[in-house]
Amino acid sequence: MASCSDLHLYFCSDFILLLFYRIQYFVIDEEVLLGYKQKGIEGLLDVSKRPHNTKYKKITPEVEETILDLRLTKRFGCNRIKFRLKRIIGISLSTRTIYKILKRHCLNILKCQTKVRRYKRFAMKHPNDMVQLDILGPFYLSNSSQRNYIISCLDDCSRKVSSKWSERKRSVDVLNVLEDWIMISGKPKMMMHDNGKQFTSIQNIQTFPGTQPDKE
Repeated sequence: MASCSDLHLYFCSDFILLLFYRIQYFVIDEEVLLGYKQKGIEGLLDVSKRPHNTKYKKITPEVEETILDLRLTKRFGCNRIKFRLKRIIGISLSTRTIYKILKRHCLNILKCQTKVRRYKRFAMKHPNDMVQLDILGPFYLSNSSQRNYIISCLDDCSRKVSSKWSERKRSVDVLNVLEDWIMISGKPKMMMHDNGKQFTSIQNIQTFPGTQPDKE
């Protein structure tokens, strides 16, 4: 046989009486009761705690436009944009907020436009048309602090090399390597080298007046 309390719950017609009955056994929040009194059954549904209205909106369309303009024209990062906003407009935003605005407009990562340098390859058709003079080093031997250099003379067509090991990089050493090349292969028509003093000295040009230097 059912008890009096069960019969009372069964024949209860008003839901508010049921809530007040259950409050004796369970802890019910006062906001739940207030929501039921004001809106009925809909007041018992879960409501988002997110505010519906904000009285002060910090990021206005003008501020957002300024952030995008600094990003596109000046290519500033978040920290630099934050500094400029505080200095120009007088508004202080976090770098996280600025990053979210840039990411929303797909500007969080900027593509770098690099210039591709194209080199034109050339090679002489005949040996001794042009030789390349260069100084490699310095090199150090084991347990020694003495600087050592390799002075090379390379034929551009045949890739034949005449080189010499030297402790100093002087014009005299360069002339010695070039002299060895001339004794073996003959005088070249052109020489290609950099603007080092060892190659551009007057002594070199006067020694071989028939040789045309080609500065790199």
